[in-house]
Amino acid sequence: MTMPSYQIFNMIFGGFAPLAAVSLSAAVGGHYWPAAAMLMLISAIGIWCTLRLHSLAAPSLPATDSVTNTVKANA
Repeated sequence: MTMPSYQIFNMIFGGFAPLAAVSLSAAVGGHYWPAAAMLMLISAIGIWCTLRLHSLAAPSLPATDSVTNTVKANA
């Protein structure tokens, strides 16, 4: 099951992307490069956010022994 907020924001921002691409293309006389630049910028932001996820994640919990329920020593 996906989160409703994901679906709502995907509908809002994903729905306006083609409109923005056509508007950018029309603004420069029918060239496609502004739409391509917009897609590259959005992709770069997505990659940057994905790379930042690791540094923002909570630290891992230590491994425990399932039999004695004690923390395992570093192997």
